[in-house]
Amino acid sequence: TNHVLAIISFCMLIYLIGWAFMHTFFADIFKKASFGYKLGFSWTSGNVILGTIFFYLAYFEMFTTINVFRACLFLGIISGVIAGWSIVNPLRIKKQLVKIIPVAIIAFFFMHLIQHSLTAYLIDWDATAMWFLKAKAMFIHDGIHNNPYFDNTGLFDFSNKAYPFGIPLIMAGFFKMIAFFDDQVIQFYFLQYFLLIPILLYAFLKEHVQLSSISRIIIAIGLCMSPIFLNHAHSGYVDIPISLFFMTAMIAFMHAINEKTTREKNSWIGLMLLFGLFSVHVKNEGTTFIAALILVTILSRLLRRTLFTQRYILPITLVLGSILLWKYFLHVSKTPFYLSASIPSMENFHRLKTSIFFYLEVFLDTRIQSLTTIPLLLVISYQFPRIVKLRKYIMFAPLLVLILQLCAYTYIYLITPLPFVVQLQTSFPRLLLQLLPCLYLVAIFQQKELQNTQKEES
Repeated sequence: TNHVLAIISFCMLIYLIGWAFMHTFFADIFKKASFGYKLGFSWTSGNVILGTIFFYLAYFEMFTTINVFRACLFLGIISGVIAGWSIVNPLRIKKQLVKIIPVAIIAFFFMHLIQHSLTAYLIDWDATAMWFLKAKAMFIHDGIHNNPYFDNTGLFDFSNKAYPFGIPLIMAGFFKMIAFFDDQVIQFYFLQYFLLIPILLYAFLKEHVQLSSISRIIIAIGLCMSPIFLNHAHSGYVDIPISLFFMTAMIAFMHAINEKTTREKNSWIGLMLLFGLFSVHVKNEGTTFIAALILVTILSRLLRRTLFTQRYILPITLVLGSILLWKYFLHVSKTPFYLSASIPSMENFHRLKTSIFFYLEVFLDTRIQSLTTIPLLLVISYQFPRIVKLRKYIMFAPLLVLILQLCAYTYIYLITPLPFVVQLQTSFPRLLLQLLPCLYLVAIFQQKELQNTQKEES
């Protein structure tokens, strides 16, 4: 019971830290945001702040229990002072309660998952052998330089030591504070990422589609009811967490496209960079995602020089610095990585056809995706020629990011030294899971833009 209360308090702390951070650095867009957006942005930014601080503590061998406790206490007090008034202002209580109702309905619908996350055993291989093993290594030790986990003995090479450990660091921080490695209640932390996906979808639908609240709730929940989503809701895999980071970065990118004022456009791009950069600490796929985002942002001519004079450049720089330090550590410690080749050999190009056909098979398999992806494919296929006809190519920018990310996945399959078919079959369903919420956003975004264009022409 004590650990259950501890994990609930820990998650509330992350929300509070993120809320205060957004209120301080992105006030111009955060104050106008819907409650669903505020929850999603607060959770992701809270993890960015906590994960970045924990990384610097670990890098400088200061990731001790007392330092973790001090950091959380300091952040909690500061965040409480900053965010407290905006949350509990008596004049806003009634208005806020109305906004909370849809979120509460979505959370109540997944109550069985909430209960299960607090008591379920951790059984999936990647969760136990990779992410939680990293968390245990950081729970036992105070840093990364003198950590036996990173020794070149070959003992832990099966756990892919070079993989990012942003999420394991946050888990380890919680374990240090309760002085126990509890792999059951921590699944409640993972569940937050899943719950926020339908909440953000609801908020995005509210902003882009004229429907009743109950219709938006049903659609948002329905899109997340596929077996692949539910199986990984709190499994300990980090595909759902990185999916949420991709989703929040994509929402920020879409707002940057539509925003008219330079100030708010810069803020949305800054938020996109923050979430996109930290996704590099969540999983390797974050590296190609933020690269694709930056490339498409440049091609879309959205970058402004005034972006680099804003105060949120400081946290973005700190996150970027932590990524560079992590890459430097992997280099000097000679931590092995399973990808040895960088250019695919000619004999591997036959994998391309196999990969593409398997992508379609997984995408259209109702046993994996339920009935969510087939209508999604039809909607995007319907929108494509209409956008081309209108020559509104900026509408393709978010979709282009996802296409580039899919190309990066395909490139990895071409150069992987692991058994190709086995890796393809075991990894791609989860890789698609990372992109599905963004694909939902793309379909909604493109339809809204098409409707706006038709209104302007008429």
